Amino acid sequence: MAEQRPAAAGRRNSGTRVAFAAAAGSSSPSTPASCTGAPSWAATTAYATTGTKVSWKGHYYTNRWWSQGEDPTTTGQWGVWNDLGPC
Repeated sequence: MAEQRPAAAGRRNSGTRVAFAAAAGSSSPSTPASCTGAPSWAATTAYATTGTKVSWKGHYYTNRWWSQGEDPTTTGQWGVWNDLGPC
C-alpha cells in the first residue's frame, strides 16, 4: 500500500475509505467530505437534466445528456460525464 501523507490542515483524509469502496465494487457514495458543492453521484438516480452537477471520488462532474448507472469516473472524455476537476 502506498504511503499516505498527512492531510492538509482542516481537511479530512479519506483516501483509505475511497480505495476500499472502489476495490469492493461498491456503488455506495465514496466522495470525500471536502466535496460539499454537489450531491454525491448515485447509480440508481436518473440524471435527466443536462448540466446536473455531482461529486464522486474527489471530483465534480456534470452530465452532457440523460444518464443512469454510468459511473462518472469510467465514461472518458467523450462520455456522458464531464470532469470539472477535483473538489
